[in-house]
Amino acid sequence: MRLKTFFFPIVLVMAIAIFFGFIWPQIGTIKQIKADMAAKNVELGAIQEKQAAIETLGNQLTDSSNREVSVKNYLPENKVEERIIASINYLAGDANVSLADVSMGGVSTVVAPPVVVDPNVPVSTPASLVKTTSAKISLVGNYEKIRIFLDGLAHMPIFNTVKSLDITKQIPEKKDGVAVDDGT
Repeated sequence: MRLKTFFFPIVLVMAIAIFFGFIWPQIGTIKQIKADMAAKNVELGAIQEKQAAIETLGNQLTDSSNREVSVKNYLPENKVEERIIASINYLAGDANVSLADVSMGGVSTVVAPPVVVDPNVPVSTPASLVKTTSAKISLVGNYEKIRIFLDGLAHMPIFNTVKSLDITKQIPEKKDGVAVDDGT
């Protein structure tokens, strides 16, 4: 009977000894492996974010060559009077107004801020000198046609600013003492 009373505590002590001797170290190893795996997953996420950023920058670099060409067309480096006059003539013909006078002014140089192609990319180019040319345009037409011309002028493929606008009614011509209205 004594053996039966000692058998259960001996088996319990042996089970605890086996648990702490063999199973507990394996549990510690499993915890360490899980912690390493979590750290590697975080590192993998960072690498994937960097890869996505690299792909985005690569796409921006390929697009920036096209953007650079359009910016240089919009803000030309050299004086392009012929291009300006041709654009004005085209707009006048398109709007159905008559150009009475087009005169080009002198060239002035202005310090321009760096061109920002993408607001997410930091600007690395310094401010540059931009040459500006003034133009004075006189035209004849009715209000709607002049409005169409001015809208086209505002959307020209070259940067421009309308600084002043004077609209006057044309004095009708007199033919044989009678005023003739030409519809403008």
